[in-house]
Amino acid sequence: MVNNKVNSNTKSIFSGLTFLLFFSSGCTSTVSPSPATAIISTQYCNSGIDSFDSNPENLYQDMLECINANNYQQAVLFYAKAGTLTWYYSLEEDSESNRIRHKTLLSDALGSLNKNQKEKLTHALGNNLNILRKRDLLCARIVLPQTSTVTTPGGFRQDYWDKAKKGYLHCQSIERG
Repeated sequence: MVNNKVNSNTKSIFSGLTFLLFFSSGCTSTVSPSPATAIISTQYCNSGIDSFDSNPENLYQDMLECINANNYQQAVLFYAKAGTLTWYYSLEEDSESNRIRHKTLLSDALGSLNKNQKEKLTHALGNNLNILRKRDLLCARIVLPQTSTVTTPGGFRQDYWDKAKKGYLHCQSIERG
């Protein structure tokens, strides 16, 4: 019974991710972009220690660099961190601009990917978010930033961070070290 409930929730999360990846990024061509608009692939991916950056724009750029380096596992981590941060900022300051920012940053990043990259990212996200044990491991890696690399008056609030992780990643249990 519990497995059926988890599988049902898992399928809905995966379906939502698939929809988001393929349809929110707008129309993209499978033809390589012109050199003027191409993302420069440095084959570099920040895969060492976890990034402490609290700027979602930078984290989405890190995600793209990992995708270009074919490191989808690390790309998933940057996806999770960036999305959780924009969700956090939407909770912290409930404004239309923050809600739009949450949607457009990811959409813009995904819009620069080709069809094959989107499929690989969708698979990696499904693999990490739809298996409860793996999702719990991912959730444990998404920790409250201790310092802000963007303007965050008063620092980060743990209660908003926990809500952002639960709302964006569907983290079931919030554990702190």
